[in-house]
Amino acid sequence: MKIAQRIHIYPFLEDEAFGRLLAFLEEYRDCFDELTITTDYHHHGAIPLSELRPQAEILARRIRTLKEHGFRSVGFSVHSTFGHIDEGHEYYGQPFHPMMSPAGELAKGCFCPQHADMRAFILEKYRMYAQCRPDFMWVDDDVKYFLNGIQCACFCPECIKRFNRKMSTDYTRETLTAAMNEPNAVELRNAWVGDISDRITELFAEIGETVRAVDAQIRLGFQTQHQGWSTYNGMDFAAWFPALGGCMARPGEGTYDDKTPANLINKAFACARQAAEYPASVTDVQYEVEDFPNYSLLQKSVRFNLDECTLAIAQGMNGVLLNTLSPDPVMIGKDLGPLYQAMSVARKAWDRMECFARGMHGVGFYPAISSQYDRRRPLHDGESFFIATYDARRPQHDVRNTYGLSHVGIPLTLEAGSAFGAVFTGDLADGFTDEQLLDFLKNSVILDAKAVRAFARRGLEKYIGVRCSEKEYTDSIEEYFTDHPVNADAVGFKRNVHPAFFGSSAVILEPVCEGVVSIGDLCGLHGEHYGMTASLFENELGGRVCVLGYAGYHKIDSYPCLVRMQRVAEWLAKGKIHTRFYAPHLMPQFVRTDGTRTMATLVNLSLDPAEGVEYGVCGAKQATLLYRGEEIPLVARQRDGFGVFELPQMMALETVTLLVE
Repeated sequence: MKIAQRIHIYPFLEDEAFGRLLAFLEEYRDCFDELTITTDYHHHGAIPLSELRPQAEILARRIRTLKEHGFRSVGFSVHSTFGHIDEGHEYYGQPFHPMMSPAGELAKGCFCPQHADMRAFILEKYRMYAQCRPDFMWVDDDVKYFLNGIQCACFCPECIKRFNRKMSTDYTRETLTAAMNEPNAVELRNAWVGDISDRITELFAEIGETVRAVDAQIRLGFQTQHQGWSTYNGMDFAAWFPALGGCMARPGEGTYDDKTPANLINKAFACARQAAEYPASVTDVQYEVEDFPNYSLLQKSVRFNLDECTLAIAQGMNGVLLNTLSPDPVMIGKDLGPLYQAMSVARKAWDRMECFARGMHGVGFYPAISSQYDRRRPLHDGESFFIATYDARRPQHDVRNTYGLSHVGIPLTLEAGSAFGAVFTGDLADGFTDEQLLDFLKNSVILDAKAVRAFARRGLEKYIGVRCSEKEYTDSIEEYFTDHPVNADAVGFKRNVHPAFFGSSAVILEPVCEGVVSIGDLCGLHGEHYGMTASLFENELGGRVCVLGYAGYHKIDSYPCLVRMQRVAEWLAKGKIHTRFYAPHLMPQFVRTDGTRTMATLVNLSLDPAEGVEYGVCGAKQATLLYRGEEIPLVARQRDGFGVFELPQMMALETVTLLVE
């Protein structure tokens, strides 16, 4: 695997600071396969070349010095192309036309590349940095048309003119945005999102040509954004990377501290989803560990930083990009020694994992969201198109709702082609064609109540087996039935997540086909029986369906929920389940296999130690355990076709990895 270090520009500018940086890099040399210099630190999109050019001349000299000291791969992350946020505008002003929102609001620090002067500025900046002779250059993740200081961009006169020319229309900004907010204007929105994607493709082609005209050997890469943030860009990785000539990618998602441990899992899945959709030409995938803005172990612990790297490799990425060093020259190397010492120890395990997992695919259930979502979806209930997908005002669009299944041990994979089945929430089915949804339904699906409604709008109720009641019940409790095997050991259990308190939903499921089996009943606060609220069904396509009508993925971290969902997952997997816990643990698992060998990485998400964990791998007889810097041989105990391994104690947020031959 590759470990790359991202280093902000300031330590390079003065000789004394650069000397301290060089000493730090020499001390922990085994942690650095590649050095990435961020070309500026402010997020303004138009820092003038008169400021950047003298800095670039210094950076060119520093690259030569680093090469003389044996650092073989040194390059740039061009920090701003459009501009990230409205930062720096009070100092740098607005020298180019700002990005414009649908309502005509102007960004302050992000600028539209469709204007000739801004386009020329961008290309000259890339040409200038290419002339420094770096080994590679990253396009940073500000190349997007959402969250540019405004919610959605760009509706400036040049962009409207471009769209009208392309579509043979005569929209104004006002008439276009009004038309796009019509509920069924799917074709118009598809055309707009497609044009946004084309703008990125065309810009990338020009950037690639500009860089290669200086030096054809410079490798190029793009730092992508999570599809769960928004698919308003079109997310056309298959077009963007070839246009750029890019072989490097950094999947992005922000997790800047360790105050909410579960964010570790959310980011792991967000980055793995992007990596799974990169074209084959992308061979260098670097997960970014980002400790912005304090870059301190008080903000993000050693354990959390190590976990991020481990889970990236556990999901098939082959590198990490460490954004862990303070930009302040005074702080270089002063407080991060424990982190780099720990990484030096962990490096052996990461290398072993990455080599072992080559050629493997992910195992588990696929949390479904399409990169085509904003191209395809109709609008519901008076919503506007111009709100980011993840926005708190639209929880029905948030794929992260489904990630909680992993906390109770359900394996998830972001590689749809190798999944046991798919998990749907809210309106996300709207991003898939009927044929794609039927393919999911031929296999296995898990749905919450809002997802059932989304499938029903497409006429697919008969493949799910139930419809949802119109009424949503706030004052309600789910009672587990006592007569179904998935509810064994939970006799009489009543699950009360207090929907009125947490804002979650509860519905009655009404069968529309024969063969629907209830695994949960909806009751009132005093035991009134309302009807079925959780179901299993095998449809005429041969697919298996689980519907969770009571707070489907919300507050499921309890023993009864964990046990029930693990049994449901085994039923849905139709005998293909590959791994198994033999007692309840709050422990996400990340599993990869090539059919013969398996790699499984577990993380203890509890803040209590996990003792005596019994973990089964189908057909396994022995394994190598990667644990605290050691490789420990294990022999399995055979049980029901699984090789069962007893794992050593796992402290809070500790990971272990099993390599099963």
